[in-house]
Amino acid sequence: MQMNKYNKLSNDQADSLIKLPIVLTYNRITHHSGLAPYFREYIRPELLEWCRSHKKENGEEYHLYIDGLKIYTTIDSRMQSYAEEAVKTQMNTIQHRFDEHWKNKKPWDIHPASLTDAVKRSDRYKKLKDKGTSDSEINKIMETPIAMTIFTWEGEKEVRMSPMDSVKHYLSFLNAGFLAMEPKQGAIQAWVGGIDHNYFQYDHVRKSTKRQVGSTFKPLVYAAALEKGARPCEFTSAEKTVYTNMEEWTPQNTGGEHYDMKFSMEGALAYSVNTVSVKILEKAGIDQTISLAHQMGIESDMPAVPSLALGVADISMTELVTAYACLANGGVAVKPFCISSITDSHNNVLESFEVTKGKQVLSSATSQMIVHMLKRTVNEGTGSSLRSQYGISNDLAGKTGTTQSNADGWFVAMSPKLVIGAWVGADDPRIRFRSTSLGQGARTALPIVAKFYQQANSDKELNAFTSARFAALPDKLERRLSCDLYKSDKTLIEKIFGKKKEKENKHVFGAEKKKEGFFKKLFKKG
Repeated sequence: MQMNKYNKLSNDQADSLIKLPIVLTYNRITHHSGLAPYFREYIRPELLEWCRSHKKENGEEYHLYIDGLKIYTTIDSRMQSYAEEAVKTQMNTIQHRFDEHWKNKKPWDIHPASLTDAVKRSDRYKKLKDKGTSDSEINKIMETPIAMTIFTWEGEKEVRMSPMDSVKHYLSFLNAGFLAMEPKQGAIQAWVGGIDHNYFQYDHVRKSTKRQVGSTFKPLVYAAALEKGARPCEFTSAEKTVYTNMEEWTPQNTGGEHYDMKFSMEGALAYSVNTVSVKILEKAGIDQTISLAHQMGIESDMPAVPSLALGVADISMTELVTAYACLANGGVAVKPFCISSITDSHNNVLESFEVTKGKQVLSSATSQMIVHMLKRTVNEGTGSSLRSQYGISNDLAGKTGTTQSNADGWFVAMSPKLVIGAWVGADDPRIRFRSTSLGQGARTALPIVAKFYQQANSDKELNAFTSARFAALPDKLERRLSCDLYKSDKTLIEKIFGKKKEKENKHVFGAEKKKEGFFKKLFKKG
């Protein structure tokens, strides 16, 4: 009737329409639903700030929600959809594996404080505490069942559950992060900050979220060593070493493997040999490695300790993917960006955001060699299940990572046009798998990337990304890398008669070793 009143409809039209039944088609949309909720929440404060600092012709500030602004982002809707589906599919599987792994115990049994801390972080506990409620009354309320809706991988469920059991329920979940970036300019293509934004709003992609990165940091160490002049085909012993100036610290290899082997740089990266990586860091220099990492895009503080080679630094997903983008981009570092332009409701451009020009921070030769080494990691090293189990044939380089006690599982994959990082772990790192065979990045994070590529490869619209191939190595670099991945560290006599009990190899980290000449070795006094 209002439209008729203001001459938008004639009397006849109004009379005919008013006789029709009202049919309501309503889809409830919240900021938790729809595509890329974590990403949308990430850019929301930046957009609100933009609105506050820009004025309309009438002098009023723009209003983000009612002025019809159009925000153009770098997110590719197809990639985003595939990324969300990959996280959902894999995390459903891994959660069932995790629950089965802990079926006779609780994942907080080893660290009971993780449950106590989770209770104190809960909104209900905080509100009761703020009201001055006594501890005994809080405990009673926390143990009293009430009606609530909970998240499960089978869908939302209406249950009667005590707040304490609700805390336990959510503490048992593993979470995930996924980020895809175009490496030439730094455009963010897909962003998945967690498994469900409605129930788990902590974003595991943004820079403020930092976790130990494990062996995914090793390529940066090897790059620093190459920049300093290390020879890729110089074999390094994987024997255990006690660093006497580091409180007798002794790096260990996963599963106690490879100690009687020598590795080239490519072999040590492919098989993620910890003992060799620490020695490579010694060649590169800790300060030089940290400096290079900062130039490549890692802004976080990093500890100047030998264990840096094993990834003890707390670094965000965004920073790590940015650093790998530098490798994929020929040593040119770029800054990630996610908003390209803002227009008004009439498509008038209010602001366009220029792409920051990249900076050469790593030699092209070094970046090419590291990419080549990491292709071997995918083809036959720790990331080989990408090929053998999931059938991903794209031209990819990558690195797996697993942190102390399996708290974090990582996988970073890169191609010339796309760098992807995936992480799996609990919000509280004390909640984790007890077995490396279950909790390592190759079993948790890598399958997410594999699921993503399985879908992306079937989408012809993404062919430019999925079919991209790295340029062949120049002959000069090919020759520098022309060597075996590893060889035995035993002499012929030791192979025939067995090795005598090894003496403990002790060393001062950072101390220079002087190479002895042939004749000095030959006539050396016993």
